[in-house]
Amino acid sequence: MQTYNIGFSGPSEPIFDAIMEREETVGFLKILEGIKIIRCTTDIPVDVLLAIPGVSFVEEDELIDHEAFADDWHVRRLAVPFLPIPPSKPVANQGLGATVFVIDAPLSQEFLESEEMSEADITLSALYARGVPQTSTHGEIVTSLIASKSVGVSPKATIVSVPLAINTTISQFDILEALDSVLLDPMRPPVSVVLCAW
Repeated sequence: MQTYNIGFSGPSEPIFDAIMEREETVGFLKILEGIKIIRCTTDIPVDVLLAIPGVSFVEEDELIDHEAFADDWHVRRLAVPFLPIPPSKPVANQGLGATVFVIDAPLSQEFLESEEMSEADITLSALYARGVPQTSTHGEIVTSLIASKSVGVSPKATIVSVPLAINTTISQFDILEALDSVLLDPMRPPVSVVLCAW
């Protein structure tokens, strides 16, 4: 059997029914309604899946190694000699009214209770409690850069932690599920930032 991410338009029910009524073996199946993706482990051939009305694409759900995201952008950025670096930390609105969904490694309780984060508005919504292990402190580092007292660029922004396993191998579907949970969040404001710093 092979695991696929199946893109679709319109309602998911007819596609779900078309997959389930096939004679081939169908294993794990999950639907992301927000971004219109069905994850399916099946023996059904790709051309048969593509022939189902409403299916827009079928691709293998590949595993992504965290090193695939590595880049030297920070080195190139620091090498630019004429940056408009202000002499002091800008005050402006400091992110007041902004919501930042941080899709990254989970935040520890110790981090949330630290002095640096004591004034930060951080939400750990049950919507994102998917039992993701803390394999890295990367999420805490990124969140610090947004909302900590000393180095945060937007300390008055609202942070919503969307846990994702970092520094390990995950599937494309894991990433899509994290993005889908943001799209389906009933509390998501009309204007917000989704940060994927990995």
